[in-house]
Amino acid sequence: MNGLVAADVGNSSIKLGWFTSLDAACPTPEREATFTADQIGSPEWMSCVATNESMSSTWVTASVNKTAAAKLHQWVTSQQQHCISLTHESLDLETAVVLPERVGIDRLLAAVAVNQLRPPESAAIIVDSGTAITVDAVDVSGVFQGGAILPGIHLSAKFLFDGTDQLPLMEIPKTGLTHPPSIGKDTSKAITSGLYWGTLGAVKELIASQAESLHCKSASIFVSGGNLPWVDLLGGQVQRHGSLVLSGIAIAAKGMFKG
Repeated sequence: MNGLVAADVGNSSIKLGWFTSLDAACPTPEREATFTADQIGSPEWMSCVATNESMSSTWVTASVNKTAAAKLHQWVTSQQQHCISLTHESLDLETAVVLPERVGIDRLLAAVAVNQLRPPESAAIIVDSGTAITVDAVDVSGVFQGGAILPGIHLSAKFLFDGTDQLPLMEIPKTGLTHPPSIGKDTSKAITSGLYWGTLGAVKELIASQAESLHCKSASIFVSGGNLPWVDLLGGQVQRHGSLVLSGIAIAAKGMFKG
């Protein structure tokens, strides 16, 4: 294999990561790009993806969006490139959930990456932000215990707009919300305050609750994804990563190709 293109196909975007080597214990992409499903095959896509590097690489995909994944797979195979789709059975990860095949592959892959990153004697809690925010627990033995799913900030803003008659739709920057006051002096600022502090409070409570369930006073906390401007307010030892899912794909691919 000359290289790997990892594709994390989410509900609102497709994140690509290029790996020229899988030798590192926990690889990170040499470069990344983000697209929507509608951009597959577009000039922007082609200028970024259709390079000699990409065309000599194996593509490994993980998806929570069947329609977008099918479109991506069709494009990759149309270029006569090898494309592998990961499932929960592809992963070297023990789980303690009822139906592992129903758990989002992105959540499982983040756990795969975290098992390479966490200290062996420490449990871990993973916060990953996309369309939804997930807060998941991995015990000290590396077993994925499950977790919690809540709406991301953009989705919460849309729910407020769609479910009310007079509340405006808040335009959330891609980088997330800036630090707002706790008391909003107009409707827009009140919504911003609620989205910011409400999301932060929910995540902090989930971290504390999951750490207690794991019987771990100082679980390692790993944060990935975007729109999390309040990470510094989580407390404890927080490690940030651009994309735990892309790293998890590369780790899973390394194990498959070795086998």
